Amino acid sequence: MRIEISSNGIKLTAVPDESELSKARVFYVYERFIKDTDQVFYIGKGKGDRFKQLDRRNFYFLKVKEHFDCDVRIVKEGLSEYEASVLEEEWFSQREKEGHILTNIAVPNGVGANDLPEKYEYMLPLL
Repeated sequence: MRIEISSNGIKLTAVPDESELSKARVFYVYERFIKDTDQVFYIGKGKGDRFKQLDRRNFYFLKVKEHFDCDVRIVKEGLSEYEASVLEEEWFSQREKEGHILTNIAVPNGVGANDLPEKYEYMLPLL
């Protein structure tokens, strides 16, 4: 986590400094969702076929994937690693504000499936 200060105010961010990240425009941001309800349950960034990989996913992610017909969509592609990191953080916050309950464990804003209370009702029968 680091603090960014700009003319728009002060922001706490998990995005590393741009100079530390790849400038190659091969990154994208994606989201996984439940087809029947369009409930988004995961936001990620990657390159290549990262969005297809299901290894190293957490318990909650795997339970949703196991019990629901799910799909993935690319939110935006052709990004540098920094741009993808910023968009991932922004998109995560936007989807949360819309009421989507995300299973991300390591999340940009510090909340997620570690806080598995009643807000995860749609997942409770799976646990």
